[in-house]
Amino acid sequence: MKLSLVLPVLISKEQTTRCMTKMGKKLTKMMKNNVIREKERDFMESKFYLMHTDGYDITTEDYPTFKAAQDAMKEAYEAVQVEGNGEEWEDMSYCDDDYAIYYARGENVYVWRILTVK
Repeated sequence: MKLSLVLPVLISKEQTTRCMTKMGKKLTKMMKNNVIREKERDFMESKFYLMHTDGYDITTEDYPTFKAAQDAMKEAYEAVQVEGNGEEWEDMSYCDDDYAIYYARGENVYVWRILTVK
């Protein structure tokens, strides 16, 4: 007959602290990942609207994805560009991820913005 003896293992305060720190870091990482997943889900469930104005009218179009709205905005931005616009107007005009503005010879201003609605 074999006898097994289980003895309690005593660990130092430093080892306990190290263990708790590792567990805390893992828990924090898991919580961050969950928050990121929730934000991604919210983003996936969002609706995307491209708003445009030429100074006279305001139009709004909806798109199924942010990328589709972004592509439409960039295409529209390129479509209104005129030759001989002038360096000063070109310097002030730009197209970002969700916003674009184009100054056409200082006579017309075109503005686009992508809105995300949850």
